[in-house]
Amino acid sequence: KRIDFSHIKGGGAWEKISTTTVSTDVASVDFDTLSTDYKDFKVVMSAVKNATHQQDLLMRVKRSGQSSFDSGSTDYNWNVRGYRETGGDTNDAGTGNAYIKITPVNCASESGVSGATNNFEIDVYNVHGTNNKKFIRSFMAWTEGTYGRSASAFGSGYRNNQEALIGLQFYFASGNIDEGFFTLYGRKI
Repeated sequence: KRIDFSHIKGGGAWEKISTTTVSTDVASVDFDTLSTDYKDFKVVMSAVKNATHQQDLLMRVKRSGQSSFDSGSTDYNWNVRGYRETGGDTNDAGTGNAYIKITPVNCASESGVSGATNNFEIDVYNVHGTNNKKFIRSFMAWTEGTYGRSASAFGSGYRNNQEALIGLQFYFASGNIDEGFFTLYGRKI
C-alpha cells in the first residue's frame, strides 16, 4: 500500500521563510513580519562581515502594535559565554540595556583581520504568546576582533515584557553590515 507523505511527515521541523543577502553596506537587517503560522523562529547568519573593526553584534525586537524596534535603556537582559582558540573565557552580561548583545567580545572586520567572518544562529521562542518574556538563545563562531582568532560562544537574553513580537533586528554597535546571508526560519507546533 502507498501512504501519502502528508500523512507521515513529522511536525516541529524548521521551515525556511526568507533570506536577506547583504552585498553592500546596510545599518541593520530587519525581519519585520513574524507570521502567526509559526510559534518559534530561528535566524541563521553566515559569512557576515562588519564594516567597522572590533564591534559587537546586537539585537532588538519589535512588539505587536509598535512601529519601531524597542530601544529603551531597560528593555533587555542578556548573558554570553565564549571561548577563544588560544584559551581564555570571554564572558559578558547586562541587565537593563537597550539591546541584547550577541557576542561576548567584539567581531573583527575584514579590514582589521584578513578573511574575518562571523556566523550566528539565533532562536526566539513563543513570540506570539502574551504570558511569557521573549527569550532568545544564541550560538556563534566568529573571528574575534582584538586578537583576530577564532572564537565560539553561546548566550541567552530576553525582552523584559510579555507582549507578542512582530519583528527582529540585527546590527553592529557601530558601523554597517558589509555583507552576509541572513535566513529566517519558522517552526510550527
